[in-house]
Amino acid sequence: MRNRNRWATAGLVIIAVVAVAVVALAVRPTAQRAAEATPTWTWSRTTPKPIPVAVFIGDSYTIGAGGGGVRWTSLVAAKEGWSEVNLGRGGTGYIAKSTSGQQACCLDYCPPYGEMIPDVVKAKPDVVLVAGGRNDGSVATTAIRNFYQDLRTQLPNAKIYAVSPLWDSTEPPAFILAQCKEVEASVKAVSGSYLDVWQPLKARPELITTGKGHPNAAGYQVIAEAVIKLLS
Repeated sequence: MRNRNRWATAGLVIIAVVAVAVVALAVRPTAQRAAEATPTWTWSRTTPKPIPVAVFIGDSYTIGAGGGGVRWTSLVAAKEGWSEVNLGRGGTGYIAKSTSGQQACCLDYCPPYGEMIPDVVKAKPDVVLVAGGRNDGSVATTAIRNFYQDLRTQLPNAKIYAVSPLWDSTEPPAFILAQCKEVEASVKAVSGSYLDVWQPLKARPELITTGKGHPNAAGYQVIAEAVIKLLS
């Protein structure tokens, strides 16, 4: 009888131990159970990279005259991922200006490049790309040098590019060849880059609009490709 009672007591103890273990498992802290049940997520926040602002200074070639809405500047900006600000003014140059009555400008007054610098600075550019010079009619040595020096002074951190002065499909005059050398020396003197596209329209009359001397859409595409090649 005593042995039977002893075994009964032992059985009760075992049952009690098991019950305690079950209860302990059942009442684990809620936070622990939730942590085990909830998957771990890793969140990352990326800041969109700002789009560089590119200001283009130039003449009627820069605004795309004759291109039927196609501009080499816009093609270049799209390829490079730039936000374009086009400050091209027909009839202008490093010294040339366009006044009332000149259809190339379409404004009462379009200044030479040096007087455009305040508008360039206002756009807060990361990149400035300068083209033109054909309207000057001669080598504007002093004006070219002063322009690039003033531009660098006002925009010490911007990338400055100068495209070699462009001519149409005919043989470029001597002053264009001399002006190319002056533009190259002046932009490099202020730690800028010279994009020597030479004369991509030379001997290709099919790229010029009839009687106007401006490139057509295909001509602007050719200029854009030449510039992009040197930027890459």
